[in-house]
Amino acid sequence: MKNLKLKKMSVVQTANVAALLYVPLGLVYLLVGFGVFLLSGDMAGAIAFFVMGALLPPIGWVLFALMTLLLNLAYKITGGVTLTFEEK
Repeated sequence: MKNLKLKKMSVVQTANVAALLYVPLGLVYLLVGFGVFLLSGDMAGAIAFFVMGALLPPIGWVLFALMTLLLNLAYKITGGVTLTFEEK
């Protein structure tokens, strides 16, 4: 077993992964907005879904970047987190 200490995470890489995970959810919002427009003709509701679908990945990127910065600060204060890996 190897014990390794995690002391810092890459802010940009973590935020990029999070934003990539938000893309499918954003596409769902776009599809729902399209359905709202087709079924009810509610243009304002459809636009709200379209805007939310488009803004979800960039907003997720910013929020995850901020949270990663806070996590790195917590690691700095506490000395990091020990991870245990087992070799097979």
